[in-house]
Amino acid sequence: MLTILLVRINKQKQSVNRLLDLKVKERTKELELNRDELLKRSQERNLIVSKTVTEVTRSIASIKGLCSLALKDNNVLGRGDYIKRIDVTTDDLSSLINVQISAITESLDR
Repeated sequence: MLTILLVRINKQKQSVNRLLDLKVKERTKELELNRDELLKRSQERNLIVSKTVTEVTRSIASIKGLCSLALKDNNVLGRGDYIKRIDVTTDDLSSLINVQISAITESLDR
């Protein structure tokens, strides 16, 4: 009688273990899919940020170059003050972008 009872209990435990294993496998698959989706989105975001930074940096470099040329050619015409302000503004923008790039790089390293 005791043997029969032990056999039944063992079968129930095995059944419960199989169900738990199935649930664990299902949840693991869900988590892997979520992780893959998050990685994909993160890579897409990083690409967008990278392209944006490149475009803004390129634009600032163009403005900076034009300012340098204008300062050399048109300082006599009284435009020098405005061009100097533009030049300072591009420096400020460049600094701001560098700060943002550092912050993004640090967050990606985590």
